[in-house]
Amino acid sequence: MIILGVDPGLYSLGWAVVEQRKGRVLYIESGTLQLVKGAIQDKLATIYDTLDEIVGRHSPAFLAVETQFFSKNAHSTIALTMSRGAVLLLAGKRGLHVSEYAPSSAKKRVTGHGHATKATVMKMIPRLIDVPKFLECDDEADALLLALARAFETKEPLCTTT
Repeated sequence: MIILGVDPGLYSLGWAVVEQRKGRVLYIESGTLQLVKGAIQDKLATIYDTLDEIVGRHSPAFLAVETQFFSKNAHSTIALTMSRGAVLLLAGKRGLHVSEYAPSSAKKRVTGHGHATKATVMKMIPRLIDVPKFLECDDEADALLLALARAFETKEPLCTTT
């Protein structure tokens, strides 16, 4: 089963593709989409088109995406909502099964601790799967965390943090 993990955003969007095969999770590809200043509709079109190309290349059956959160900063909440809309539209048009995770539940599923720090998550990921590159951006690491959360959904956490 191939899973696309997406950490949505209007300025930087992380994505990661993993495959769960015979009880193992394999890293396929990941990256960060840096969106340039411009009209919202252009950014949303870029998000859709980029993810559509990734879906076309890897044919995932599942999409793992961060749940909506509400911030005191209304602008951040609105921006995330719009980005998620483009991602979920793609899922609907491509027939992907969607799993949504709060950051704490994704961390708990993967590391065993829902309040694991970003540094702990970054240390844990290479222990769980072979990632042949340095994850350059928090958004890319978050997308990989989401994809792993979906891959491990039916399993107990593979590791626990201390």
